[in-house]
Amino acid sequence: MESPPPSPVAAGPLDRDLPLARIALRSTPEARVLEGHGLAFWREGDRSLRDACRDIGRDVESVELALGTARPPTSPPARDWWAVSVDEVLARVVDGHHAFARAMLSRLEEAVSRVVARHGHSHPELIVVEHLVAALHDELLPHFAREEQVLFPFIRHARSSAPALAPASDAAHPTRTMLAQHSGTTELLDELVEATDRFAPPPTASPPHVALYRDLAALREDTLLHITLEDSVLFPRALAASGL
Repeated sequence: MESPPPSPVAAGPLDRDLPLARIALRSTPEARVLEGHGLAFWREGDRSLRDACRDIGRDVESVELALGTARPPTSPPARDWWAVSVDEVLARVVDGHHAFARAMLSRLEEAVSRVVARHGHSHPELIVVEHLVAALHDELLPHFAREEQVLFPFIRHARSSAPALAPASDAAHPTRTMLAQHSGTTELLDELVEATDRFAPPPTASPPHVALYRDLAALREDTLLHITLEDSVLFPRALAASGL
């Protein structure tokens, strides 16, 4: 299974004062460039490229050059997530990111179990990977359910002309809870990166072992973009619409 297709944005001059989140959500290749240069867009999405590079001693010009060549020049224009409707953002989250993660987690649980049974004795790090996949399953699926059953309906209803389901201030608690849970998810993903040596299978890895690491990397990549879309676009807009 491949990650959902990214939403590219028409190529243009890069503003060094553009926040990391805006760059990452332009396209997956640009998000990869940021991470490859040590720029954690999912944690510091509001930081500008200029400031983020300065903070870690990275040459902003080299990052800018890499970003400029990350995508084919023929990439078609796509949605600006800060300009589209909240309903479109919600659809992307639920039909794109949530659907992908649910399918991938189901696939990964089966795959890691098979790989551990075959190679766990010689690669004990796979036992750690199996535990982390289970932890991600237990963390993400209830999180998705709470968003889809509680927070997202509230967001939709608060923006409609119908009477509000609850006082606007009630949006703050579930939103902040989701934000806190995102931090827990990124910590699990960090542990997964460490346990797999950045998803690099050993030289003697079997094809199922290689495929497992490839799928783990795809889940992590999509989840970080998912978190960025919610933290930097959806939740701030939802709170602003509620007057918070």
